[in-house]
Amino acid sequence: MGTSVLPCWFGAICLVLLLRLNASLSFSFNSSAQAQAQAQPPLCLPHQSSALLQFKHTFSVNCSDFEIMNYPKTESWKKGTDCCVWDGVTCDAETGFVIALDLSCSCLTSVSPSNTSLLLLPRLRMLNLAFNDVYLSPLASVLGGQFTTLTHLNVSHSGFSGPIPSTIFSHLPKLVSLDLSMNGLTFKRHGFEKMFANLTQIRQLFLDEVDMSLVEPTSFLNLSSSIVSLTLGYNFNQPKRLPQDIFHFPFLQMLRIYTQIFKHYQVSWEVSFPKTNMTSPLRSLQLSPVSIAGQHLPNSIGDLRFLEVLDLNSCNLKGSIPHSFANLTRLIHLDLSSNFNILGQLPPAFSNFKHLQYFDLSANQLDGQIPDAFGNLTQLFHLSLSGNQLSGNLPFSVFNLANIVLLDLSRNKLVGSLPSQVSGLSLLSFLDLSGNFLDGRLPPWLFTLPSLSWLDLDNNKFTGPIDPFKQPAASLLEYVDLRNNEIHGLIPSYVFALVNLTTLDLSSNRLTGISEPNINLPKLNKLVTLDLSNNTLLSFKSGSNASYVLAPNLRSLSLSSCNITEFPYFVRNLEGLEGLDLSYNRIHVIEVDMFPRLKSLTSLDLSHNGGLSLSTIPTLPLPNLERLLFSSCNTTEFPNFLRTLENLSELDLSNNNIHGKISKWETEGWPSLTTLDLSNNFLTGIDYYPWRNVETLNLRSNLLGGSLLVPPLSTRIFIISKNKLTGMIPSQICSLEQLYILDLSENKLSGTLPICLGGFVNGLTILDLHRNKFHGYIPDSFLQGNYLQTINLGSNDFDGPLSKSLVNCSVLEVLNVGNNKINDTFPHWLGALPQLKVLVLRSNNLHGGVINSNMHMNGSSFPNLRIFDLSHNDFSGSLPTFLHSFQSMKNSSDVGTGYIGNSDYYHDSVVITMKGADVNLERILTIFTTIDMSSNRFRGEVPKIVGELTSLQVLNFSHNNLIGHIPSSIGNLTQLESLDFSSNKLTGHIPPQLTALGFLEVLNLSENRLVGPIPMGKQFNTFPNDSYIGNPGLCGSPLSKTCGSGELEAPCFHEKANSESVFEWKAALMGYGSGLVFGISAAYIMLSLGRPFWLVKMVEEATYNLKTYLRATARGPRNL
Repeated sequence: MGTSVLPCWFGAICLVLLLRLNASLSFSFNSSAQAQAQAQPPLCLPHQSSALLQFKHTFSVNCSDFEIMNYPKTESWKKGTDCCVWDGVTCDAETGFVIALDLSCSCLTSVSPSNTSLLLLPRLRMLNLAFNDVYLSPLASVLGGQFTTLTHLNVSHSGFSGPIPSTIFSHLPKLVSLDLSMNGLTFKRHGFEKMFANLTQIRQLFLDEVDMSLVEPTSFLNLSSSIVSLTLGYNFNQPKRLPQDIFHFPFLQMLRIYTQIFKHYQVSWEVSFPKTNMTSPLRSLQLSPVSIAGQHLPNSIGDLRFLEVLDLNSCNLKGSIPHSFANLTRLIHLDLSSNFNILGQLPPAFSNFKHLQYFDLSANQLDGQIPDAFGNLTQLFHLSLSGNQLSGNLPFSVFNLANIVLLDLSRNKLVGSLPSQVSGLSLLSFLDLSGNFLDGRLPPWLFTLPSLSWLDLDNNKFTGPIDPFKQPAASLLEYVDLRNNEIHGLIPSYVFALVNLTTLDLSSNRLTGISEPNINLPKLNKLVTLDLSNNTLLSFKSGSNASYVLAPNLRSLSLSSCNITEFPYFVRNLEGLEGLDLSYNRIHVIEVDMFPRLKSLTSLDLSHNGGLSLSTIPTLPLPNLERLLFSSCNTTEFPNFLRTLENLSELDLSNNNIHGKISKWETEGWPSLTTLDLSNNFLTGIDYYPWRNVETLNLRSNLLGGSLLVPPLSTRIFIISKNKLTGMIPSQICSLEQLYILDLSENKLSGTLPICLGGFVNGLTILDLHRNKFHGYIPDSFLQGNYLQTINLGSNDFDGPLSKSLVNCSVLEVLNVGNNKINDTFPHWLGALPQLKVLVLRSNNLHGGVINSNMHMNGSSFPNLRIFDLSHNDFSGSLPTFLHSFQSMKNSSDVGTGYIGNSDYYHDSVVITMKGADVNLERILTIFTTIDMSSNRFRGEVPKIVGELTSLQVLNFSHNNLIGHIPSSIGNLTQLESLDFSSNKLTGHIPPQLTALGFLEVLNLSENRLVGPIPMGKQFNTFPNDSYIGNPGLCGSPLSKTCGSGELEAPCFHEKANSESVFEWKAALMGYGSGLVFGISAAYIMLSLGRPFWLVKMVEEATYNLKTYLRATARGPRNL
């Protein structure tokens, strides 16, 4: 096949919607002519019939490649019969000429279709070949020639390919409607302009997925005089801006721009709305997704008063919904979903949209309550507000909407209970209220709504047992998800009378068991997935009906964490079961006779059954088993039956007590193995890797010694950290071209790194070699185009400069070279890495100023940095000013809660100094932020811009030579948990603004020159003496020194005799005597009143410095 052919029902649905919105533009022909045709059907002209048969023979009919709704219309075309009654053929009521040919969805295929016979239909006005397949044929093969009467042409979804010849359309002067969408067609340069220079009557133009890369957007202005409906959709390398004047086209009623979103593609169209006076008579505006100028909806959107359909989903819109939306009272369809940053409350005007049928504002940041007046939108059939911040009580009025089919209010902050009764919802098919804070008991009507098939209430606070409900067998429910609630009691038998159920999830509740099954009830023959996991009080009674199979066609069963002590008897009879999860229970015995009927089982999880042993089972009669998880079961050896599982592809024996070497016989019989996890055991050696097809090999935390053995070439994930490996990394490791993760950390490997390690460009994302004994230079061989996201070379003996080829790692997120001997200046060029989140340079021989000579990313450096550790180096000069570029430390709301990295096998880790101690973060939260520049030789003042980093959690500038005051802006760091400015030369008072730091747990201001009273309140009432020791000028709790007459006394500090401060104070003493009398009088008044504050503060500091100087000179100079 050429271009993939979409199902015909999809095109039919699109056409129905189009006709609804553009009733005046129907493709149907004159109704009076049709009436005449019905009264006296015309006879087909012989030459017309012959031409159609010739055209038929240029195609083959093959419906096997199409959807079931396609049917071969041309099979009714028989020689000797009237062609005017053939499927897809319409004749003129008076003359008998063929005027319309609709062969859409007709299973037609052809490698080289011909239009020769179509030219024999001189009165043809409509041609529809949509949803067939011409195997990438050029458009000219069908349309070449004179079709001067043609008004409607549709060749969408038909596999045409190549450039669109503009000359074709010079012979179609009467064309009104043209659909070229969903093919492989391309406009040549200036081809669009030439084409529409001739199509002066075109009213409907559909160009979805037509390559318009060479088309100038201003060319659309040529359509202004006639166009009524226009659709576009294509992915460009560079976005194109749609002319703003398109919103002033006098006849435009439908505009749809559609772009498929792929990982490496960007939005292809940019749209700029006029700020005022949008005069277009638009009835349907669908821009999904496009880039909208300013990323805000303009007030002028309210000028489109005829609008019935507005779809702006996934357009990255921000801000609130403009008040002018109140003017759009004709709206039937409104979709602003998946913009993620539309803010504010739901406008009250929405409740006045009486015609609204489709309403979707999901995946945004809307807050406030859902207005009860939404119950007035009686025409609604689709209402989705999921994924917002909506709060307050669940409005009962939405449960009385008579026409509602889909109701999705999931992932909000709604509270309250469900109504005990409802009067509407007879058409409701989909109900999702998951991810809220709803409580109370589940009302019985949930299970008896006549049309409901999907019910999702997971992650709420519903309580109580499941109450009885009537006529469960009449329910249409197929999907029921009640997990993560507080439902208790037995699972009632009437739940298992919901005969249409395919999926039932009752996990993570407080259920205590299953009611004795009633053998008179119909079986759940459609149930394929049942999850009862994480019900720790659950028990299974072994009564007379223990062998009764409640759901004979069950394919997936999860009973994890159910406090089960024996293999459930009913499971033995589930012959169709494919996945069984019995992990985290207390099962002690597994016997061979438990599995003889489970021939279909492909996945078995017995992990975390601590006393379970499989070593005595010689064989396991599970011929199709592909996945066996047996982690944390306290087993001491490889089970014997493993050698008989020929189809095993994933084996997890991690966290057990397997000792010694892996012998050859223990690994035989695993030809299909692709994933093997033997981590956290006591293995001492592996002679060779026999698994030729292995892709994931995890040997972490064992006792493996000797040289590093290179795994098979198929390996993608290789983790052998926390062992006792010695020697060098063999260069053969670079032959693993499929490698995705390489973790050799925490061994005793040594030598220099192979240069080839930087040459992985096929997919290596994680390189972790920390805590070994590597030395020498870090190779300068990291190539452009690599995919490295994590490089951890910390705690080795690397020296020399930092490799500048690291700048080629354009998607790097974590770089840790701490605890080495790297001798270099600050690598400011790393600021060009846009994704860098963690930069650890601690404990090296780095020196010089921390400056940023090259600004990146539109004037910023390190925009996504969240961990910045320069501690224990020899940096000097002022603290860097580019801290203000750390955008990710300014607003944590832009970062979702999670962990850096996305691998199930590898977790990024880092050691940081936090709250006075080194802490090893085994996983790094995306919301965690820290700056540590301690133990260097930084001087100057603490920059006020630090106060802009409002998401900062740990700040450490200790053990430097910082002077000046503590900026009051530090009080803006409301997320701060640890603040360490100790062992500097900071002066002045402790800013009272610091008491606003409500999360501050550790404060260390010791060994400075701070003076005055210690602020009180909130966290400051909890800090001990050690937080302030070495600041004799401080007073007040928790210090023993009280604030009073001796408050101004200060500690001694010493400067060299030739320092600038000595000169300054000598000059000051020259005028000391002459001003003494006046000064004492003024000082008495000033200090008594405490005004003006700035002068009081200046005098206090001057007094402190003067006394210190006098004491120092009295004792003689001393080097600090």
